[in-house]
Amino acid sequence: MESEIGRKINEALKERWGVTLNLSFYERGKRRIYAYSCGNLGVRAVSKGLYFATIEKDGLRLSMEGSFIVGKVAKKNVVEVDEEKALRWMRGEAIEINQTDVSEGYVILKYGSYFIGCGKLRNGKIINFVPKDRRL
Repeated sequence: MESEIGRKINEALKERWGVTLNLSFYERGKRRIYAYSCGNLGVRAVSKGLYFATIEKDGLRLSMEGSFIVGKVAKKNVVEVDEEKALRWMRGEAIEINQTDVSEGYVILKYGSYFIGCGKLRNGKIINFVPKDRRL
């Protein structure tokens, strides 16, 4: 049986990226969402779940890991970038795009076959949320 937070997360994922996930979700701390699989992986868990997203006032902001999980199956709001923009993004810079098939709000960035995070698209510019300790 899916929890209330699980329903809310899957609704947000369906609306923004056109997907639902077969994962369980729980909230820890202030607005931080963790995801986990209910299956037995045969290993001892150190902690329950993977940091997946943060609930913001204006939507669901995916973590880098959350971007990779959702990006593989997302049907919309994925921005493909070239190497130059991918490097700028990984340095923590905001980047400008002219892609018209995405809507303003949180988007997933993709370089080649790799998903490099989630940013907020506004007025043709994607605001960067890459944590400082993960930047180049």
